[in-house]
Parts: sequence; C-alpha cells; structure tokens
Amino acid sequence: MKDDLALLLKALYFSAQKHRHQRRKDTAASPFINHPIEVANLLWTVGEVCDATIITAAILH
Repeated sequence: MKDDLALLLKALYFSAQKHRHQRRKDTAASPFINHPIEVANLLWTVGEVCDATIITAAILH
C-alpha cells in the first residue's frame, strides 16, 4: 500500500512537470494534468479498478 502510494505520487509529479505549460482545448483552457487525473479517477470510481499499476498508467498516458 505504501509503495503504491509512492508510485502514484511519483507518476503525478512526473506528469504534472511534463505538462506544466500545456492547457486543454476546452472552453476553460484548464491545465492538461486534469485530463489524466480525471481518467484515473474514472477508472477508480466507475471502473472499480484498484490496481495501482493501472491507475499509474492512466496518469502517465
């Protein structure tokens, strides 16, 4: 569990850094990092995916 959290946090940090200057093409021009976070959240809540590796892949996609 502790290792899973560390993996997820590293992926979030990495993705946020790589996309820090990118904006989405939505009307609000929201930060791009919102997209992979939303995908990971959908997998967790709707898809009931609990595998940290898969959630990490969603963050890094």
